[in-house]
Amino acid sequence: MREVRGFVFLANREWGDFLYGRAVNGQDSFCNLVLNGIVPFETKKAAVEGVKAFSCEMSLTSNDRVSVKSIEMVIATTDEEICALAGSQKGDMVIIALRDSGNGDIDHQFHGPPSTYHAILSESITTNGFCFYSSEYFREISKKPFEKEILHRAHELHRQGDSMPVWLATIKLGET
Repeated sequence: MREVRGFVFLANREWGDFLYGRAVNGQDSFCNLVLNGIVPFETKKAAVEGVKAFSCEMSLTSNDRVSVKSIEMVIATTDEEICALAGSQKGDMVIIALRDSGNGDIDHQFHGPPSTYHAILSESITTNGFCFYSSEYFREISKKPFEKEILHRAHELHRQGDSMPVWLATIKLGET
C-alpha cells in the first residue's frame, strides 16, 4: 500500500471543490491532485507558496475560499490490498478511479457518496460537497456492512468505467 502524507490546499470555487498539491512537471508551483499522481506538498510553507501562486494565476471571486490542509492517505492498489483496507474500516475512504485524460496522462478521480439519494452509487468529491465514505454514511442508507458496500461501489465504478483501474484509499484532511 502507498502512504501519502504532506500538505495540500483546498480551493472552494463556485463550480466545485478542488485539492491541489505539488507540481510534478517542474514548471508550475501547484497542480490539481487529480492530475499530479496524488503528490502533496512536502511542507506547509510550500503549500502556502502554492496558494499565493494559485491566487495570482486564477480569477478568484469573493465567494472562492482557499485553505491549506494536512493530508494523510493510505492507498490500496491491488485487489488483495483493497479487500484488506475495506475490511479495516480505518476512517473515511474514497474510491479513486483512474481515467485516461486523452493526452497520455492518467487522472486520479476521487469519488465519495452521491450528494442526493438516487440511482448513482458514487460521485466525484469535487461536486458532492467534499464528502467521503464513512461507516456512519453506510449505517444510514444500507443494512450491509461497510466492507461489502464500499467494495460493491468500487466494483461498479470499475465496471462502468470501461474496466479502468479503481483504487481504495483512506483519507484524512486536517486543519493546519
